[in-house]
Amino acid sequence: MLNTRIFHILTLDMIIPIDKPTLKRKDMAGVLQSMVDDSIGPGIYSSDFLTSLSSLLHTKSYSIALRSYVDAIYYSLKSLNLAPQSTVGVTSLSPYLYKMVIERLQLKSYIFDIDPIHKSFNEVELNNSLISIDALLVYEPYGVISPIDFTQVDVPIIVDISQSISSGSGDEVREGIDIFILSFEMNDIMSTGGGAAIIINNEEFGNNIKEEITSLYRYIGLSDLNSALGIIQIANLSINLNKRRDIYRIYLAASGRNRHEVFAKVDIDYNINGYSFLLIVDGKIEEAINFAKKYEVSTALAFENSIIKDQLDRYDLFPNSIVIINRTIRFPLYPFLSAVDVKKIERVISQLP
Repeated sequence: MLNTRIFHILTLDMIIPIDKPTLKRKDMAGVLQSMVDDSIGPGIYSSDFLTSLSSLLHTKSYSIALRSYVDAIYYSLKSLNLAPQSTVGVTSLSPYLYKMVIERLQLKSYIFDIDPIHKSFNEVELNNSLISIDALLVYEPYGVISPIDFTQVDVPIIVDISQSISSGSGDEVREGIDIFILSFEMNDIMSTGGGAAIIINNEEFGNNIKEEITSLYRYIGLSDLNSALGIIQIANLSINLNKRRDIYRIYLAASGRNRHEVFAKVDIDYNINGYSFLLIVDGKIEEAINFAKKYEVSTALAFENSIIKDQLDRYDLFPNSIVIINRTIRFPLYPFLSAVDVKKIERVISQLP
């Protein structure tokens, strides 16, 4: 009889994990080279990584790579030089982390319910509220770019493209955005083992934080070890995106055979980046999660740590968001899924109860 502990370990090994970094063993060669070059802290690799990143985002603006996603949000907001108790507008699907950083800077959050189609700000509500908003911190969830024309919004705009980078209808340059934030965590489109970048398109905002960041750079700057990985990630980005998009299309076709709603309702010419695949479950969320687990597929609640996680009874304020937060699950989607695993997940999606 098989030992129950061994059986449990074997079973866990068979389950397809929800996330996996887009790193191969051979990618570590860049890290080893940085060590050979005695360049472990922030240095030449960090500089080269930022140059590649600026080219990718079509900007020659001031940019900085930091060791922490939290620091990237913090310094992005700090660069705006807002007075204490100023108000930052965010959407209700935004991560709770936004609220923590906003309050750390002695600022206030104004939380908008989302537009149910675009999963971003409702344009009418946003325009009606701009008189009381001092800045916007825009979360673009799971490959869905905000449709708002930011050139028509007369407050500073920070857009977090961690989950939306390379999505869109083409190679367009995004106008009207003062600051981009891009994280490099394990499950992100580009993973350096942690960290994030700030890309500032407004010279005044860049000058507001340059001195402080420069003085602290040796402690908060992204190391050359991580940056070496980042350079490789950018070089492999096109290949990895194509793999993600191919898998996304397979899942999307499978979802047409169930009764659930796809999270990203985008135009046919919209090229989503394949960050993840989400379904808004029409039924009991636990049944869907347990069904997937039965067939060795991990799933996760997509918005478990949303900024309104403590207000999920406030249907009067967030009627569109709460339904999505409570009923949306995501499935494994990353370049290193085997054909067998993709087929298994496709089958689970198509038969999801």
